Amino acid sequence: MAVKKDKYDLLAEVVAALRDFNQKVFIETLDSKDMGWYMTWNGTDKSYIPTRRTREEFNGVASLARLHAKSIKIGDSISIKRIHRKPTRVKTEKHEYDVDNGFYYVVRTPNGEAKFSRADNDFLTVWNYALEIHDGKGSYGRFYANLQNEKLREIAGGPAVLKDETANKYTNAIKKLESMGIRPTKTMDFIKAKIAKGK
Repeated sequence: MAVKKDKYDLLAEVVAALRDFNQKVFIETLDSKDMGWYMTWNGTDKSYIPTRRTREEFNGVASLARLHAKSIKIGDSISIKRIHRKPTRVKTEKHEYDVDNGFYYVVRTPNGEAKFSRADNDFLTVWNYALEIHDGKGSYGRFYANLQNEKLREIAGGPAVLKDETANKYTNAIKKLESMGIRPTKTMDFIKAKIAKGK
């Protein structure tokens, strides 16, 4: 009988990916658009692709992209998205306005998806650590210390996968092709020749 997975099983997959220092974290979309003036942003329900300027840091603490991140991708198969709930329209005798109902997060892995509220401290610890990695400022010790769920702590406490310094764009290209089940011989031979030359 298959063991039913709960949402923390899926979040544990994210923790395992973050324990692998070869995995890259990308900020895919932002919740606000850079208006071109210093620190001026237009926030809407739309999604925006980060620009070169959003890599700049705000007061040396975090990148502008990190401060406005709406969705991130970890490696090739894990994503996390922040979703704004539909506002409630309220009408009074004199006025009509929308009440903000906040947002929630959706984690997607190869084994499913799960929802997390913005009040879930373990989820927020994972989300914030992933964004720290994006900025090149992640502290794994602090990340582990802030996790409370035993399932997540057990995964986070396992051995790290250290960065493979020998990996380069060609070996990564081979892995990517193989993961998609593609074996174009001529392309593979070209890539291997480049690796042999050390380019």
